[in-house]
Amino acid sequence: MKALLKNGEWVEIETTYLFHDQYNTKDKRIFDQDIVRIVDDVRLGLGKCRYCGAMVKRGEEHKHFEEQENKTCSGCFWYQDRLISSTKQPPTVERTTNENGETVTRKTVTTVSQYEKVCTYKEKHGECTHKECRRMGIDWFTPENTFFLKYPNGFDSIPEVDKLSSRGFMVDDRLLNAQYYKKIGSYTLTALLSYENGKATGIRAYRLYNCRRDYTFRFENGELFTDKYAFGWRKVKTLEGVPGSVMEAVKNICGR
Repeated sequence: MKALLKNGEWVEIETTYLFHDQYNTKDKRIFDQDIVRIVDDVRLGLGKCRYCGAMVKRGEEHKHFEEQENKTCSGCFWYQDRLISSTKQPPTVERTTNENGETVTRKTVTTVSQYEKVCTYKEKHGECTHKECRRMGIDWFTPENTFFLKYPNGFDSIPEVDKLSSRGFMVDDRLLNAQYYKKIGSYTLTALLSYENGKATGIRAYRLYNCRRDYTFRFENGELFTDKYAFGWRKVKTLEGVPGSVMEAVKNICGR
């Protein structure tokens, strides 16, 4: 499993522990937002136990659950000693004489404590910790929740620069973007452009913002994506807090 970074470097991804939008490499952790494309992605058909974090193959989840449930209490963190009684014995006193002829008195107090082994997890949560894997289940990696499974080559630049003017955008190469000619409610809408040899060749994404909210987003096959809530693009139903009338206008302008 390899990732092509935005700086042009290819890196090998460690697959012992996998995540939806971040990755371990030999010397650092990287995120979806750092990556252009991923090849040989191993996550399809794998999942992560929501309780213990173990990697599980689809079809082997019950094997994982049974392995956990067959574990004994011995060695379990939650199987702890609890004090049930503590009794002090009558003190004993010993008097001796030191080399200076002084009397030295030593008093010894002995305490006898009794402990019992208890499952503190069961007391708090009502069930054995080894049964929690089955109860919480597996978080599977799917194209719906893992961006690069659905888009292994990432998003292409939207090749509609020539249509921006007809849609009401004012292109300004000095600002590297194009701004919609008027505000939509209280929001400003801009198209973030990609350039090649000093010429705008596509639209990387759109930006919608006012004094309170700021979103980078794009529509892909009729679906809305934003990088607001994760370490890269994440599919959402709407941009949180943005009025429905504004979202409808934005979709009509940008989603065509």
